[in-house]
Amino acid sequence: MQNLENLLKAINFVGSVRDLAVESKTYQWDVTPPLTFYLDIEFADVILKRHDDNVIIAKTEIEAGFGWQIVTDQDDAGVYIVGKRKPLIGTIGRAKFMITLPHTAHLTLKLEQCRLTLDDLTTTLNFTPQPKSDTQ
Repeated sequence: MQNLENLLKAINFVGSVRDLAVESKTYQWDVTPPLTFYLDIEFADVILKRHDDNVIIAKTEIEAGFGWQIVTDQDDAGVYIVGKRKPLIGTIGRAKFMITLPHTAHLTLKLEQCRLTLDDLTTTLNFTPQPKSDTQ
C-alpha cells in the first residue's frame, strides 16, 4: 500500500512540475518572397495564421521544455522549425506553436500526433493517405 501511495505522490508531483514548467519563446524572421515555411513537429498544437507583412512570427509554449529540442534556421529559400521530444523525459509535455506567416509563403508541414488549426487561410490542401498501422 505504501508503494501505491508513493507512486501517486510521484505522479502528482510530475503533473505539478509540468504545469509550472511551461517555457514561452517568440521567434521572428524578416523574409522576402518567394519563400517556404517548413515545420517538422510532433505532439503539438499548431495554429497557423496568415498576414500581409513580410515577417514570420513563431510563438511557442513548451511544457517541460527540458524534454524538447527545438531547432530553427533561415536561408534564402525560407524558414525552418524542427521540434522533437527527447526520449523518455520528453514524453511528459506537449507544445503549442502559434505561427503567423505572410500570405505569399509556401507552407510545408510534417506533423506527428498534432492538432492543426488554420486561421484566416485561403488555399488548397492535399493530404497524402496515412498507412494503416496495427495500433490504429
